Amino acid sequence: MKCRFRVLTVLLVFLVVPGVFVLWEMSGGFADDIPEFPPEMEGHVMYYDLTTRVIFGTPLGPVVAETTDLIRHEVGPSNDGMAYAKSDPVEGEADVVEFENGKHAILLPGSIRHGLLYALYTRGDPVHDGRVSIAMFGRTDDTIVLTELEYPKIVMFKDLADPITVQRVTPKTIEDLIGLGYSIERVEIEPGRDRPRYTDEIEAFLPWLSEWPRNSALDGARYREHDAINQTANSLGSSSFIRNNR
Repeated sequence: MKCRFRVLTVLLVFLVVPGVFVLWEMSGGFADDIPEFPPEMEGHVMYYDLTTRVIFGTPLGPVVAETTDLIRHEVGPSNDGMAYAKSDPVEGEADVVEFENGKHAILLPGSIRHGLLYALYTRGDPVHDGRVSIAMFGRTDDTIVLTELEYPKIVMFKDLADPITVQRVTPKTIEDLIGLGYSIERVEIEPGRDRPRYTDEIEAFLPWLSEWPRNSALDGARYREHDAINQTANSLGSSSFIRNNR
């Protein structure tokens, strides 16, 4: 009996999930302003763009950093025959903001995955076992404002030529690192399709990035260490700033 139930569950995943998307799109369940959404499905893998936007407050007015990730979303049966879903960023490039006082902040790609889960959860959408379901990506005109606990990684370098000088920029540290009167006013995410993901700006801004060993952290270590002197440098590598794993 249990075996028949598992087989039925697998068949439902493979047959019903794609059909739901087709019917939903035909019924107008998705916004008309981006007709190519929902994302294309390759078997039971689909791709969509997720833009992360950070609005900084400065003495001269707001400044925006924005990065778009290509997200790979997969749905299928697990070893026990039940359905699973997972999402991973596979393409994206950091965005650099240079402030009027000569300092800068870098918004990293691929660091908003858990923020997306939390944001959708707080909007009342279903989250099962901390995993995303396809239906959670909703309409294309949704812009989700994140809470501070959901913020992506933002960093700066005291010396652009020295990777180990990287520091984490947060609402609590931004005035110490950037200057008085600077703040992170708002962070929001927005799903979409076919948005540009590369500008080549980050490699020009950090000239050592293209030469940095892919398996080394920014402090030169090969493995992450909990007692590292600079945890931020120890936890980041070249792929933290630009990724292309599709």
